[in-house]
Amino acid sequence: MKNFIPFLMTVLVFWVGFNPTYGQGKLTAEELLAKSIEFHDPEHQWNQFKSILNFDEQQPEKAVRKTQVHIDNSTGYFKLNRGDEEISGMSLDSCFIIKGSVSCQRAEMMRDYYLYLWGLPMKLKDANTPLQPTINTETIKGIDYFTIQVNYPKDTWTFFLNKEDYSLQAYRFIKPDKSGELIELADLVNVGAMRIPKTRKWFALPENNYIATDILMTSEGY
Repeated sequence: MKNFIPFLMTVLVFWVGFNPTYGQGKLTAEELLAKSIEFHDPEHQWNQFKSILNFDEQQPEKAVRKTQVHIDNSTGYFKLNRGDEEISGMSLDSCFIIKGSVSCQRAEMMRDYYLYLWGLPMKLKDANTPLQPTINTETIKGIDYFTIQVNYPKDTWTFFLNKEDYSLQAYRFIKPDKSGELIELADLVNVGAMRIPKTRKWFALPENNYIATDILMTSEGY
């Protein structure tokens, strides 16, 4: 009996550490997402976010591409500036092309791309986001994470959250043909009161081949 009690305590400690809902009731994906947003955007600034972000975008054997984006979520304004290559954007549902052979469809796609990826996890609160209700756990490179899943019509996204502070650490999308990409996040920076990952590294799946790195170099108001 004396030997059994320490064994039982060990089992309980392991179970509590593994179980994401212990001591919190049955935590839902919606509640876990709220905790992650509270970490990254504690003052709920994203919906009124207004800033200029400057990126270095690196790919193997290519020159670093400089990209500047102007975001004003309060008015629905977005502008992408890649110098002589392209200057385009959107004002609500209307596009504008200042430089480059760019279609309105591309201008809208680039707006959606930058706002989604650099607005995570807050963008998962957008209307009609098909967030699945359950929380799971998964290991990447030896680290265990809580995961939440969003099943979009064309691909399935999984978001990996730190078990201690609920920060977003990585995300992955998989298409029906099993291809996809894994994006690893690192180095938080403060933009206003928000904590945004500075670096994103992209890997092609299923081979896990390195694709590119995006780095947020500076941010400024306008």
